[in-house]
Amino acid sequence: MNPLETIKNKASELGLLQLITEICTVLPSNNDFRNLLGNMRLTEYLLHSGVSDESDYRKQMAKARLSCFFFLESLNQSEINAIHSIISGPPLPTLTTKKAKAIFFTAANPPDTDPIQIGYEYDKISQALKVSQNKLQWSLLPPLMAGTINNLTNVLMADNPTIVHFAGHGIQTGIYLATDDNKRKLIKTSVLTQVFASFKTECIFLNCCCSSELGEALSSSYAIGMNSDVADKSSVIFSSAFYGLLTNADSPDYEKAFVLSRAILASNSPKQAQIPEIWKAGNKLNL
Repeated sequence: MNPLETIKNKASELGLLQLITEICTVLPSNNDFRNLLGNMRLTEYLLHSGVSDESDYRKQMAKARLSCFFFLESLNQSEINAIHSIISGPPLPTLTTKKAKAIFFTAANPPDTDPIQIGYEYDKISQALKVSQNKLQWSLLPPLMAGTINNLTNVLMADNPTIVHFAGHGIQTGIYLATDDNKRKLIKTSVLTQVFASFKTECIFLNCCCSSELGEALSSSYAIGMNSDVADKSSVIFSSAFYGLLTNADSPDYEKAFVLSRAILASNSPKQAQIPEIWKAGNKLNL
């Protein structure tokens, strides 16, 4: 039996969810399987929470099985061989090493919004992590540069990131994400509050204009937002400094990283340094 057919047969032996989890371990940057895993976990959550019934569940799982096989057939031979070697070998030993804290960068800058430097911001944050003395304790997940609400929830389900960072445009009532055809779509505070209530994050960083009220609403732990319009250059200076400071500490200190990154911003623009705010458990921290 060839490796591809062996992998497909493992869907019955291991279970489809376990198989796709194994594939995501081997191919962590493959967005097809990552999104499929997120959709499957969401399907199971909806069943267990009573939102959907067994009939809906079976239909969704049948579609997921077909999608899995379709995606498998689009892989190259080296990827197939890598998956085959993992699922055909002995069970992998349980690792006792501490799991890296994941940072998820999502952004939206559709053509019908003012252009901002989201790619440059991601690169600066990525560079800050690469030179961090504790870089092995952190991981930067593949970014979403045209994030939709569906993609956002899929990544939250699949990876449960430690930090969620949003770069883009905001107003007092929410933030703008993208639609499937890359138009802007306002996601209101009430919707985002429902989404994040299901996940435990250590920090939500809203690097967009007028996001402090949303930060307050999402601050079950830490949340960072802006109390008015923020200049594009200032937002990049502040965020890259924040992640550099945070990941260089022996243990994450969100408050100290906020204070020091704000000081770095103040050295470039004192007025802009008055814009970032940090919240914890619904309370603004006057640091």
